[in-house]
Amino acid sequence: MASKSDFFRDPEVRRLLLRHGIRVDIHKLGSRCIATTSLKGMDAVFPPTSGRRRRSR
Repeated sequence: MASKSDFFRDPEVRRLLLRHGIRVDIHKLGSRCIATTSLKGMDAVFPPTSGRRRRSR
């Protein structure tokens, strides 16, 4: 898999997780945004692991 989001977008993964009552919503946020934004309503967050820096537009 190229990324965590690719993994969680995989139809088979989604089907298996949903079968266990786990719904996945994907929101792309950088580490700084995760640290400074309210994550209310989110049960798990996976910060980026890449060394690349992305500029927000």
